[in-house]
Amino acid sequence: MEEVSREWLKARTTPQRIDLSELDSSIPKCYMSIAWVFAGVVDPATFREALCRLLDSDYAPLASALYAGEGDGPGYTSGNAGALWVTCKSGSLSLDDFDGGSTSSRALGLPLFELPAADFSKAPCPVLACKFTTFPRGAVLAVSLHHTAADGAGLSLFMRRWAAEIAGQPACSCEPAVFSRACLTEVIQAHTESGATSPAETAPAAPMDYSLFAGAKVLFERFTQKELAELKAAASPRPGSDDKQWISTKDALLAHIWRCMVAASPQAQPETTMRATVTVDVRKRPGCPFPASYFGNASLVVSVVDGPPPTKQQLLGEPLRDTALRVRRAVMATQGERLGQLLATMARKSHAGGSLLAGFRLGVDVTSSDWAPLDFATVSFGPHRPALVVPAKSHTLPGLVTFMQSHKEAGELVAFIHVTAAQAASLASTQALHTL
Repeated sequence: MEEVSREWLKARTTPQRIDLSELDSSIPKCYMSIAWVFAGVVDPATFREALCRLLDSDYAPLASALYAGEGDGPGYTSGNAGALWVTCKSGSLSLDDFDGGSTSSRALGLPLFELPAADFSKAPCPVLACKFTTFPRGAVLAVSLHHTAADGAGLSLFMRRWAAEIAGQPACSCEPAVFSRACLTEVIQAHTESGATSPAETAPAAPMDYSLFAGAKVLFERFTQKELAELKAAASPRPGSDDKQWISTKDALLAHIWRCMVAASPQAQPETTMRATVTVDVRKRPGCPFPASYFGNASLVVSVVDGPPPTKQQLLGEPLRDTALRVRRAVMATQGERLGQLLATMARKSHAGGSLLAGFRLGVDVTSSDWAPLDFATVSFGPHRPALVVPAKSHTLPGLVTFMQSHKEAGELVAFIHVTAAQAASLASTQALHTL
């Protein structure tokens, strides 16, 4: 792969400083990366010029750099360092390399983007970095947004605006991004001053075993409409039962994936406690203080265990419905008065130096993120509709599960599952993910 150009795209005027929130500071310092794969000839200049227009208007803050907080503050964006724009060309890539079939593991390991350093506590970091790679009969746009600046919903908001700019649609066709953190600050202060905060999770922090990164893989698993219907049926109440709690398809799917990964974890003994978390975008939850177009971190990572965590033996021995109910209770907790309490609790934990994934055990615990509602797969950049959309991670974090839409058929879901080498071998031999 040959680099053709590298430049910093600055805003016309220096963007206004944005003070980050406590919720932003509890996010791991990393970049979220998504790659849009196109078939045919695509001119990178079209994308670059549209991006420049956005940086000169309502998305000027993406030309800023991230700085560490002053004192105990969570940090801020400031200056006009510019968004990183890189163009490359490759004579060896092809659309087959990005197919979600048997070549998926090889495709997702491609060096789509060498990201800048992400820890802005040591040096300022760019908020946005993009790489456009052309290859025979195709192109790839890899976009990386620093997670401290926004979550997946914020990235989706920006990409829809970028796509509209390329298509020549007026700015009013998309919701204007809300960069101010004032709405979050107010609700945190209200719950903190009233003392109505929920108890902080006290899971002991375990040292991270980085040896598990060696040989780690990203599984591209496509779940058909039939498979999803069977999973939901297995996790739903039995006819005539007094148990009426509704279960979503994604509740059932995450419960199933969690159990499969636990079964495929040889380092976990029968008495080892199993932990899982689910990431919930609270923008549309009842009682949420955020506007729908809030550009920041408005996702909460909540534990799916509301009591003593189950052991491996207990989790694998219980019905799928019981596991799915654990997931459903976690999602239901992020609404109304409870939502404000959770936000205030996360703020308190971040002030104490906590992280949303404190104590996360690589290859044992599972954390999920649902990007299916974010429309990444349906974004059309004018005449250019992507053939495939994939997370372009610079590394794998064993235990991370990301749901996305599928381009193949309506009703399907794709799960990008980060696993250790041992888990990958076990799941391949048993085909457990596609066996109910």
